[in-house]
Amino acid sequence: RLEQVRATVSTTPFLAALPFLLPGWTAVVWTAAISLVGDRLNERPWHKAGFNAGVIALAVGAQTAVLRAGDAQQLSPSMDLRDVAIILAALLTLDTVNTVLVNVVVALATGEPVLATVIAEARYGADPDGLLVVMGPVLVGVGLVHEALVVLPLLVIVVTTRTTLQLADREQQSSTDPLTGLANRRHFDDVAVEQLASSARRQRTAMLLIDLNDFKSVNDTHGHDAGDRLLVEVATRLRAVVPATATCGRIGGDEFAVLLPDVDPPRADVFARAVADALAAPLTVEVDDMAITLTAASAVGLALAGPRAGVSDLARAADRAMYAAKREGVGVAVTTA
Repeated sequence: RLEQVRATVSTTPFLAALPFLLPGWTAVVWTAAISLVGDRLNERPWHKAGFNAGVIALAVGAQTAVLRAGDAQQLSPSMDLRDVAIILAALLTLDTVNTVLVNVVVALATGEPVLATVIAEARYGADPDGLLVVMGPVLVGVGLVHEALVVLPLLVIVVTTRTTLQLADREQQSSTDPLTGLANRRHFDDVAVEQLASSARRQRTAMLLIDLNDFKSVNDTHGHDAGDRLLVEVATRLRAVVPATATCGRIGGDEFAVLLPDVDPPRADVFARAVADALAAPLTVEVDDMAITLTAASAVGLALAGPRAGVSDLARAADRAMYAAKREGVGVAVTTA
């Protein structure tokens, strides 16, 4: 989320300004090209870079179409209220098309309701996004009047950008475990509540509860730095083996949880065993310039949500399964909530 906000606030004013600086449809080509090159320089995969470029091209294209239809593509001190209204409509079109396209794809990928996702994102970013969109053409228009006045809209852009990033950073910190970057217990529970709210989604939901074996001995023998590195590696391995739609959380010192949406029992079992196998492989960490080989062997409890299961029911069932796995000396134990 924070990465998305950074990308948005750093580019929004300039995307909105380009159709006023470049003739005809040239702005569409340039914005798409700039987006593609920027994403590739930041090592984003080609499919993500191409998607971002396509969304930007469509959004700027829609903005340009509104400006051309209203014959208001040129900024000048002699603009009347009609021109201002058309420009504002064009800027609203840019922001709306961008928000809708991105969040429709996000909703489809995560299985969330499309309309609810779009509305939630629009509410979250309406104020800062709207202000930044407006500041693009304001920057151009003020520059036409006098170059020295450009500092005023630039100051607004800087202040808005910094405020937006600070708010996004605080939101991320409040929902993320600072060591591993996974969801903390509160955020994990919030996601689980939302997932289980729908009876249709509930019956295709599973929870994994993972407890590391002998983690205390790692801290006692090698120190807390080695223990922290082990936890970070566990988080990395969890992310690598579960689907992108899953939510991984660190909910205790050496306890992790995974919420699996849209899975049937056989598929959930496959993911649970993949997690156990991934964590069983030894890993090497460096502590005080010494290479130490550690293991993150674990017990994994898999709970499948029943038709009436709530979050506490699912968590208790996963906890029982996890202790059964420990007691029986097996990697994975399965139960139903």
